Amino acid sequence: CSSDKSTGSSNADSSAKKIGIVQIVEHPSLNTIRESFIEQLEKNGYKDGENIVIDYQNAQNDQTNLKTITKRFVSNKYDLIVAIATPSALAAAGETKDIPVLFSAVTDPVSAELVESLEKPGGNVTGTSDAVSATKIMELAMRITPDIKTIGALYNSSEINSISVVNELKE
Repeated sequence: CSSDKSTGSSNADSSAKKIGIVQIVEHPSLNTIRESFIEQLEKNGYKDGENIVIDYQNAQNDQTNLKTITKRFVSNKYDLIVAIATPSALAAAGETKDIPVLFSAVTDPVSAELVESLEKPGGNVTGTSDAVSATKIMELAMRITPDIKTIGALYNSSEINSISVVNELKE
């Protein structure tokens, strides 16, 4: 796994809540999610190293690392796991049914079987979807290039998020 990037200091109260943040890979948009989450915690009075401890881990785009990281969060009885991107969310959800898992950057959490529905997630997993409407993409494409005849889409057939978007484009 990546080196321990826990940002919490040893000055934190021993009763401080422990938050594990797992990110599949460094990427500007994913980093923004993590940084914004931490900023919002601070705005709400939760300061890393004072009344909470944040342990940020990057899996370096390695599924084995994701499993190791999330297992450690669970075995150390973290109070919350924040999972950034679908692979991170799947790894976290697969390790615990008790610790709350909050995800972001998941395009289709229902198809990924992370939640029962967007309205009522059920279980211990919830979060935000980054889905982009294929209909809106096609409407814009038709405005820009009204004579368009063929559309190509690059996608990863092993990622449920990619499949969902391509299926919506086909419709």
